Amino acid sequence: STSPVTLRLQGVLSFTTGVEKNDTTIRADFPFVQTPWIGTGSASGPTNTLIIPDLTVSTAMPVEAGTYNNVTITGTGAASFNGPVQVNGKLTVMKGGVLNTRGVLATSCLPITGPGSFVLEAGATLGVCNSDGIAATGATGAIQLSGSRTYSNDASYVYNGSDAQTTGAGLPSQVRSLTVNNSAGLTLNNGGLRIAQMLTLTNGDLNTSSRQIL
Repeated sequence: STSPVTLRLQGVLSFTTGVEKNDTTIRADFPFVQTPWIGTGSASGPTNTLIIPDLTVSTAMPVEAGTYNNVTITGTGAASFNGPVQVNGKLTVMKGGVLNTRGVLATSCLPITGPGSFVLEAGATLGVCNSDGIAATGATGAIQLSGSRTYSNDASYVYNGSDAQTTGAGLPSQVRSLTVNNSAGLTLNNGGLRIAQMLTLTNGDLNTSSRQIL
């Protein structure tokens, strides 16, 4: 008898996507999904690659909490860290750039941590809200990166905390400008300071000793 399967129906019945079976085994434990096989080699099981982004700030913007590889604040950038922020590579504030460790919220005053390094270039500005100021090494102050820390003696420093602050031993013995914007006051404890251009007392007192004359 004549077959009821027409050529069109035969095409439907024999349709194939080209994938007729799993190209790797299904995991025996939760989660049961398996990483797809890619390329010409055999599948080696599930792999998860964490991609840590670089960040370039070239305008005024908040930087949300997270982990970053390299962070660059350009000469037109002004970053307010809403923290906590971890840097694995290098955090660079270029000439003209501004890094404010105080975030948009007054409570956003957390140190920058991680295995990375820090460079504040000449002509850049660093806003410090940490009560211990800045340190050259160790886990104190606004910058707590375990790599090298470079604070230019031709940069500007703004202390804008809400609790009484000290400059910290990391503040260079000479700076381009120093601004106190903290009603609780700022105390010099870096061994002495020379200000090349301007001292601005926006809010609060600057406390010095006989050994730390400006």
